[in-house]
Amino acid sequence: MPKHALYGDTNIRLVGPFEVLHEPKKFKPDDDLTGFYRYFHDPPEVVTVLAADGENPFHVGYFRDNHADQPAFLVSSNPSETGKLTISSENIFTTVLNLLKHPKTKGGSIPIILPKLSEFAKNRRICIDSKVSVKRKCTCETLNGVGVKINLQNGIGYRPVPTTHKELVTILQTLTDTTNANTSKLDELMTLVQFANDEGDFGEGLELGLDLLAFHPAAASTSETFEKANRLNRRITCLLSTGREDCERLSRILYFHKAPIQDNQTLRFVLLESP
Repeated sequence: MPKHALYGDTNIRLVGPFEVLHEPKKFKPDDDLTGFYRYFHDPPEVVTVLAADGENPFHVGYFRDNHADQPAFLVSSNPSETGKLTISSENIFTTVLNLLKHPKTKGGSIPIILPKLSEFAKNRRICIDSKVSVKRKCTCETLNGVGVKINLQNGIGYRPVPTTHKELVTILQTLTDTTNANTSKLDELMTLVQFANDEGDFGEGLELGLDLLAFHPAAASTSETFEKANRLNRRITCLLSTGREDCERLSRILYFHKAPIQDNQTLRFVLLESP
């Protein structure tokens, strides 16, 4: 099956949009695919296209700042280990070729598909040089490592969150370590976001919301990490929904992404099972 083309060499499957393309009759036009391969820590801008097999939550997705934009680049993440997103490449061919160059077993032979895919990309003038870095201009940096772009209008639209990432991580770790922690420091930041929103600077709430979403609490186990992180869900939903008032589709993705995780079910990685 085409969607399993990479599995034998990488233990990774083509998922998400590729599954829809592979079995179009399985999906109806009115099917809600909002939760299709959504992973913990992933912002709404990410659409997963490659996923590791089994219980390994490693995945790769296209990233776009606005739902109406073409995907800008691909990012990879392993939410059981970190909330960071690693920028992979500008196109899926480079990402797949890099995965194929690292066989799933040490000393493994070079996959047969590798030269074929390289030739395919070359014939179509698709850049597959892994040394070419993604050029991204951000309005501000975020904890997930990707940053965020804000469309400013005459200088209005963004003001920075008044704390460093290091300070914020300390605040969030303290807050999530216990269910009755003092929330005054985070509440103060939330209040400042409300002031910023009232004055048209929605970017501050977007920045803080993405930081909270990327926060990966220190804990004794993966399940405990997710349990702690879930204590921030309501704040995340509030911040990102407000910061995305011009992008209702991404807000909808966020709502369906976080809602199932709020009830204390097994937080199994984060993957909301596909239909």
